[in-house]
Amino acid sequence: MSSDTNQTPGNDEYAVRVRDLGKMYEIYTKPADRLKQYIFGKRRQFFTEFWALQKISFDVHQGETLGIIGRNGAGKTTLLQCIAGTLNPTTGTTETKGRITAMLELGSGFNPEFTGRENVFLNGTVLGISKNEMQSRLESIESFADIGAFFDCPVKTYSKGMYARLAFSILANIDPDVFIVDEALAVGDAIFRHRCMHRINQMKERGVTILYVAHDASSMKRLCDRVVWIEDGSLRMIGEASDVVDAYLEHQFKITSDVSERKPVADSKTQSESIDAERYKPAETKSHNQVNDCSLSSESLFGGHEMTIPAGDYRVGDKRLEVQGIGVYDEHGRQLQSIESGKPIWLRMSFKNNSINDPDAKLQTGWTIRDLQGEPISSTNTGAEGSEVPCPAIGECTTIAWKLSMPMLRGGSYSITMGLSVLDDEGHPQVADRVVNATIIQIHATNQVHGLIRVPVEIEYQTDSSLAGKDA
Repeated sequence: MSSDTNQTPGNDEYAVRVRDLGKMYEIYTKPADRLKQYIFGKRRQFFTEFWALQKISFDVHQGETLGIIGRNGAGKTTLLQCIAGTLNPTTGTTETKGRITAMLELGSGFNPEFTGRENVFLNGTVLGISKNEMQSRLESIESFADIGAFFDCPVKTYSKGMYARLAFSILANIDPDVFIVDEALAVGDAIFRHRCMHRINQMKERGVTILYVAHDASSMKRLCDRVVWIEDGSLRMIGEASDVVDAYLEHQFKITSDVSERKPVADSKTQSESIDAERYKPAETKSHNQVNDCSLSSESLFGGHEMTIPAGDYRVGDKRLEVQGIGVYDEHGRQLQSIESGKPIWLRMSFKNNSINDPDAKLQTGWTIRDLQGEPISSTNTGAEGSEVPCPAIGECTTIAWKLSMPMLRGGSYSITMGLSVLDDEGHPQVADRVVNATIIQIHATNQVHGLIRVPVEIEYQTDSSLAGKDA
């Protein structure tokens, strides 16, 4: 296994440098031994040494996203705590450049008696940020957290998801140079997880250095430039994301196979399959009050305008045209929260003309579907589909409906971004209104989907009987 610390993504300037890092904990069998150790000092030892980390060395280069992977208890969080400065190493050193923010333990750094608003300023003080600067960022933090009136309630009343929302919002809105995130997406609803991943991708584009810990192999491969594999407190491998993740999964599969051979399960359905089946169980659908239970697959596509946007992280555009609402429906006109993979859906968007006084104005509308890692799965617009969008009169609304023949996608959470543009004299689209992550839909797969999409196939066999009886 490789442990080369000099594999670089092309940038020689480091943001984080770790050299011969080690962390040892003293394990006492009974409380009295701790007192004896205090009395005798270094003359006698009443504890057992446990090395959570040993001789870890690597560099993280500016603008790089480094993944850290390993089993529970491998030492990943301890490593991040040492880098963040919240834990002193026993041996070795760590160096960082610029402002570093870390989301490690849920709710760490919060005073449970303070409100969310007060904890924003408390965290700013801890990070060395002035009150005036935090005040200028307060609106963005509150909007990103999206916890409503709870922002002014004591955080001791928060759920785990609300803790995560507030913590991530604070750290992601103070322009860090180095951002450390440990399993941030493990807590929170689908909307929050999509919002977090979208912000992480924005940070990558701005050149923020990111240290990312997750157990999701696909997000590691897509998000990270390189990956560090920590095994039993030691650096097992470091290198290209796909190489290290594949090696780690192969190692884990071998361990799992060995355990399965020794301890056969009574039921052929594994625990993980049971969890997935429950997680992606279709939500109960309900009819939208604007469409009067009509079948959207028939000629009665339009039963009214969409007037709500289910999610929406932020919007961009000059608002000459403005999105009023977005809805997702099945072929029977029922509004969807989840759907079986491969089933068709109707995607509807209503928009209002705020200021275009030209009935011949050329409009364009489109959508993008992204997975939980923020990767686009599919995207199109009316221009690409050869369709013209009529321009309503000022103050009036138009609703457009798309019928999507959804592919066999892997089960999980997907976001849909929708937008409107006005074409200029040269045919270039000028964004009027784009709603990022406007709605979230859960896809559940009744059949196994290996990879991202299951491609429909036909299988045929041919047997050549003329070879029968001939010598090989």
